[in-house]
Amino acid sequence: MLRELHIKDFTIIEEVSLPFGPGLTVITGETGAGKSILVEALGLLLGGRASPDIVRLGADRCRVEGLFDLSEWKPALRVVRELGVEVEGELVLCREVSTGGRSRCYINGRLVPLYLLRAVGDVLVDIHGQHEHQALLREETHIGFLDRFGGLEPLVEEVDRLYGEFVELQGCLRDLKDRQRAVSERRELYAFQLREIEEAEPQPGEMGRLEEERKVLENAEELLEAASALVNLLYEGEDSVVARLSQGTRTMEEMAKVDPSLKEQVDLCRGLLYEVEDVAGFFREYAGRIDVDPERLEEVQERLEVLKRLVRKYGGSEEAVLRYRDFIRGELEASEGLEKEIREVEVRLEEARRALSEACRTLSDARREAAGRLSEAVEDALSELGMKGASFRVHLEAEEDPEGPVEIEGRRFRAGPSGIDICRFFLAANPGEGLRPLAQVASGGEISRIMLALKSILAEVDAVPMAVFDEIDIGISGRTADAVGRKLKDFSRSHQVLSITHLPQIACMADLHLVARKRRKRGRTVAEVFPVEGEERVRELARLLGGGRISPTARRYAEEMLREAGHAPA
Repeated sequence: MLRELHIKDFTIIEEVSLPFGPGLTVITGETGAGKSILVEALGLLLGGRASPDIVRLGADRCRVEGLFDLSEWKPALRVVRELGVEVEGELVLCREVSTGGRSRCYINGRLVPLYLLRAVGDVLVDIHGQHEHQALLREETHIGFLDRFGGLEPLVEEVDRLYGEFVELQGCLRDLKDRQRAVSERRELYAFQLREIEEAEPQPGEMGRLEEERKVLENAEELLEAASALVNLLYEGEDSVVARLSQGTRTMEEMAKVDPSLKEQVDLCRGLLYEVEDVAGFFREYAGRIDVDPERLEEVQERLEVLKRLVRKYGGSEEAVLRYRDFIRGELEASEGLEKEIREVEVRLEEARRALSEACRTLSDARREAAGRLSEAVEDALSELGMKGASFRVHLEAEEDPEGPVEIEGRRFRAGPSGIDICRFFLAANPGEGLRPLAQVASGGEISRIMLALKSILAEVDAVPMAVFDEIDIGISGRTADAVGRKLKDFSRSHQVLSITHLPQIACMADLHLVARKRRKRGRTVAEVFPVEGEERVRELARLLGGGRISPTARRYAEEMLREAGHAPA
């Protein structure tokens, strides 16, 4: 629960620190005194929208800080921990907003993103006002109220799980059929392409080798003639290089006999002779290998054309062609197993449909039973809150759809993660009126009382430890106001409750009474909020009773109200 709230430079609040305790806390004050500012500050702390306009004139930033104690509220403590916040018992939230519009959020002194502060805030406090917090008017929230009342969360979680499995299998089957259709449309083309590539049997680097062979075959006669001429020049001719080198070597040998220093040159010349003989031998063999073969040339050219055509169609190289061959071969082989895989998924999908249908049927039956009990409980609570004769109904329906995933007794229904049911609350505020959707017929005061009725009914299963009711008493007075006060008091026995009110019947029930007022300070208007006890509380109740005037009669009545509420005045 909220232990302490500190507000600094927020709108017209300069600085205020307020203690809070268990039970019911009320805030009273004259119209325009700033009662709702406290709720606005609390909303900001819990992750509400921030604007530079909320910073008090002359300050550079505003700050709202709250100390929460969750040691006695295990469900909220567990959820906060699940959000990744390290907390043992006490939790400090802080929100700062600068005049430039920049917002900073802190949890236990650590800077955190706004979404985390908002998520934690949703766990700690439930704010019910006349406008933006009216979740009750949104029909999509009604199913949650019903499920919480009936304790149906385990059934809802099971439906959610089964629905997720069903949707996943649906997607898998759709993907398989899309793939099957795509492969089927290309199957003939793939088969033709695979046959064309496999018949050609291209090899890596084959085109390069064939190009070299083609050049040799195209110039075979010229190469043969040139090789023969080289052999003749180097070795076989009468005036060949070998003959001249041999003659030169012999001459050097004779000279070396006279001058031994020429021996090295003799060896060099003899080595040249051997090398020329080797070159001549190579070209003699080369000439023997050259084959002037027009038929082979034609075969090479035809093979090159086949390979070039494949490369143009399927890739930039023989390797690319082979990779494409492996791809289409895999696609064709996989397509043979697709039909079996599709049949297996269809069987699993049908099993998932039956399981989902059975779970939805069980959940719907449980909801119908809970809907009757919730309708009666809300009517009883509304009667206590001054709406005697009001009729409240929880209406459940399901939308049929021939393609829906859920089948019950031969009928198909649309479904979602929470099942097939559409839940709507209907109200007839007065006897004789027809039931109509809640959002169309309820006034602000009635909505507040219905919310109070629901919150009190759901108190045992509600995981949020604190509830804030902003002007829940609009449009009520007299006995109804007394009934609302007693209902708030009852609710505060299990939850911390904060209520803004202008009715003494509610204010007298409070365990902690806060008063908001405005005053002039250094030429400026400031709002103050402070607790009142004893005589000050009697005077505030008397002011509420007297419409601003504090008469002796109003004082006596205020004292009597406090005594009856169990708060004897000092």
